Amino acid sequence: TSFLDRFFKAIHSRYDIEKPLIQRFIRRKLNLINTLKEENRRLKEAMNAQKKNLEKYAHEYYLMGNECITGTDVRAALANYDKALELYPEYTDAWVRKGVTLFDDDRVSEAEECLNQAVALRPSEFKPVYNRGKLRLHTGDTEGALRDLDKATSLKPRHAGAHECFADALMAAGKESEAALHYAWQKTEKKQEQLKNCIAMILKFYDKNNNSDDIQRVVDILNDGGIIIYPTDTMYAIGANALKERPIERICKLKNRSAT
Repeated sequence: TSFLDRFFKAIHSRYDIEKPLIQRFIRRKLNLINTLKEENRRLKEAMNAQKKNLEKYAHEYYLMGNECITGTDVRAALANYDKALELYPEYTDAWVRKGVTLFDDDRVSEAEECLNQAVALRPSEFKPVYNRGKLRLHTGDTEGALRDLDKATSLKPRHAGAHECFADALMAAGKESEAALHYAWQKTEKKQEQLKNCIAMILKFYDKNNNSDDIQRVVDILNDGGIIIYPTDTMYAIGANALKERPIERICKLKNRSAT
């Protein structure tokens, strides 16, 4: 009986919708819903704009903190990082820089809290994981250091410092053969970084528009035994990897000179 009562009530309500009074009531409700939706949209836009402004101000404090570090004013640096994080609590780089600054100032427990926060915000980002791994290695947390530095070398396989720290952690864990492998990678990648930095200095000095892709392209050419032409103060010069025989022979052939 109760089912039939609800069924007949539903049918009766269907016919009520066709009445002008009911239709006016529904239109008013729909208009109210649309007004609230529009107001909600405007509020979201205002909140997003405010968030972007706070992020911009936080970045300014972050840069001031970095300048204080350059001037070795640790207290002022930390004050600026705190202000940046007050404005933008999800600013991962500020958490990392604050953690590194505290670590360098021998305030290890505070540094670990900052780096834990950074990793929680960006668990797949290199800087938080790498710096926490270094801190854990320093404090003797070998297992934690191994996890972080293993991940760091996966995130940036060509980072010499990450391979060196990971090798140190492996040695601490008694895994000497694996450590030797990462020490070898560290030496190789360090040479690559030195070569890349040297090329970057040359290219960016003469052409400010060169980016990291251009620099990496030149590094790859030199590693493959290729030859590059680059400007100097007075003329263009020929460059090659002096540790490889083939490019030296090619340069000598270009200049019609003997390789011996």
